[in-house]
Amino acid sequence: MEIAKLITQSSPDRSNRLTNGQAERVETYLRNFGYLDDVTDPIAELPNRIKAAQQVLNLPEDGEVGERTYKAMLTTPRCGCPDVVRSRAEAKRMNQWFRRKAKEGLTYHVIGYVKGLSEALQEEIYIRAWTSWENVCGLNMIRKRDENADIIIDASASQREEFGSAGNVLAWAYLPRGDQHTRQLLMKMDLAENWIDDPRQRGILMENVACHEFGHLLGLNHTQIAGELLFPTYDRQVSKPQRRYDIPQVVKRYDEPTGTDKKQGEPDVSGTITIDGFAYQLQRWH
Repeated sequence: MEIAKLITQSSPDRSNRLTNGQAERVETYLRNFGYLDDVTDPIAELPNRIKAAQQVLNLPEDGEVGERTYKAMLTTPRCGCPDVVRSRAEAKRMNQWFRRKAKEGLTYHVIGYVKGLSEALQEEIYIRAWTSWENVCGLNMIRKRDENADIIIDASASQREEFGSAGNVLAWAYLPRGDQHTRQLLMKMDLAENWIDDPRQRGILMENVACHEFGHLLGLNHTQIAGELLFPTYDRQVSKPQRRYDIPQVVKRYDEPTGTDKKQGEPDVSGTITIDGFAYQLQRWH
């Protein structure tokens, strides 16, 4: 049976059922963000996949797609990267690639800017966002005014790239494909958004989104721990790596900052925490 047809039948309330076109958009959402990867028995597995998506959207996890879930999928501001890791083998190879490149020194170059903020301010925002990661791990990013940089940052309004209308996908960061991993890393921001740098204004805080996407470029996946920077949906209160998932994961990849790399005034994150069955010892930066 087609997944879209199953989605229309997922709600027992006939008056609350989606149209065929709406169900197809829900299926596209679930596919784009990894929830339908490796589904072998849609009838049995679809409700749990819907529940997983509802958890990220902070909705009641009933496994049914009614009007509330449908609207949340279409309007909730979020990252365009998948919530579900497609291949753990691929992720392992990517982690090895990142560690090797990080030792050589990761470089980035901005070729496209969003609207509403000056290019100089956007450059400053990117520096602040990178510094937030450098403060908690042994990694340095280098600004390179050359398109041969490891990371290319751009902006787009293309609907093919999930952009072009305000809301939903704000930005994404895609990793190089293939065994050799020789291609550049690419990050794009949506030109249609109302980007801001002042939390007193209405709009999307650019630093929060940029810092989230940089986490992907450093090899981190989305987490289901709400309140963390790498949570899939936008949170205007979170602009830096957090202590439950973000910091231990990046420390695991790039070690802790040492010597002069340690920064002043960072939060106290000392102690041991456990993520996915692994214990991590975190230190206080002095």
